[in-house]
Amino acid sequence: MAGICDSVPVSGWVPGDRAAYLPTAGWHMLGEVVERVSGSSFGSFVQSFVLDPLRMGDTYPVVGPDLAERLRPRLAVMHNTRRQPMTPDPQYLPDQFGRFVRPGTSFHGPAHDVVKLYSMLLRNGVSAEGERILSGETVRMLTTRQHDGLLDETFGVVMDRVLGFFIDSQRHSPAVPYGYGRAASHLTFGHGGKELSTGFADPEHGLAVALVFNGMPGEPKHDRRLKQVLGAVYEAVG
Repeated sequence: MAGICDSVPVSGWVPGDRAAYLPTAGWHMLGEVVERVSGSSFGSFVQSFVLDPLRMGDTYPVVGPDLAERLRPRLAVMHNTRRQPMTPDPQYLPDQFGRFVRPGTSFHGPAHDVVKLYSMLLRNGVSAEGERILSGETVRMLTTRQHDGLLDETFGVVMDRVLGFFIDSQRHSPAVPYGYGRAASHLTFGHGGKELSTGFADPEHGLAVALVFNGMPGEPKHDRRLKQVLGAVYEAVG
């Protein structure tokens, strides 16, 4: 956090007028806010207020060496498929998972737990068991566009944003990466994982989706297969 606070703003950067995706800094800042307001560690807070009430029992804030060994029979192997024969990607092996909770990067869990999270948001903040997790107003704030039509200077395309999610932006360009498929409504929100996964909710279609591949083929190939598979998902559910 000290490094983030000591960083120098980009010259000419006006908040609200320019945008760029940062995969780590924003999540660490959010984690710090949660800890200061709640008085709990970030991992404990998420465990108590999200994972436990949503019955996300297979999701962990961090998978340290001991837990990784216990879970090893259930852990999937991520492969680098840019070349053949494909090989396990060393940066996704269990011994690289880390020992500390890192907001935005250290949590591990299965696809069905991700669906529980997005299903709760579709139910306006209520779990499948009827427990209130978030207020309806909070869900509305999290899923309402905060800026519209700004160029994302990381991805190089125009992308809309909500608080904490990517919202469907294909109306700006079919080249938007990590989208939710051509059939997704403009209200669809979620977040993709680098060349390997996506999770999202489509309120218009009442659909919560979590999709994980076991190979990383490079951005262009991943984008094509993601659109194809999600097209099949929407076709299957009508």
